[in-house]
Amino acid sequence: MRGLLQVIEYGWAAVTSGPH
Repeated sequence: MRGLLQVIEYGWAAVTSGPH
């Protein structure tokens, strides 16, 4: 599921870059 992958990437970005 591409949607799931996007959610994971979005969450990872939030953890590494911090909340947007």
